[in-house]
Amino acid sequence: MLKLVFLKQKQKQKQEAISRIEEVKECKEKWQTKKGRLDKMQNIEVTFKKLVSWAKLPEYETRGAAGCDVSIAIKEELVLYPNEVKTLPTGFAMMLPSGYEAQIRSRAGMAKKGIIVANAPGTIDCEHIGEVKVHLLNVTDKPVRILPGQKVAQMVFAPIVQVQFVEEK
Repeated sequence: MLKLVFLKQKQKQKQEAISRIEEVKECKEKWQTKKGRLDKMQNIEVTFKKLVSWAKLPEYETRGAAGCDVSIAIKEELVLYPNEVKTLPTGFAMMLPSGYEAQIRSRAGMAKKGIIVANAPGTIDCEHIGEVKVHLLNVTDKPVRILPGQKVAQMVFAPIVQVQFVEEK
């Protein structure tokens, strides 16, 4: 009787292992399909210039990320008090090609802490010159520390469309 129970347990474990292997294979197939789609993403060239040596250029956290992380270029920690908005430097300028925009948006991790981009999405177009800055707002009832080099926002690039306004007569 004990041997029968033991065999049934072994058989169940084997079946679970086979099931896990199938799940892994399925995930791999999905990844390969997604990988193929990622290779077809449109790329544009955006020129960046560091304005201070300690600035971090934006970077994508993952291969398929829509937004790249934007860090602030401050040398000392600062505090953002409840309902306070501060305009913070990124330490870089950029030149977008004509027909594209960059949107500065809140990062999910910062939003969980109650820090959001005040004018989200903030739009930067090809005519923008000078340093990119981020307007942060503390929507909590407690002060929040902001650290030098902290990733505080994300930037998403997109093509733009201009319309011709036609007045109806």
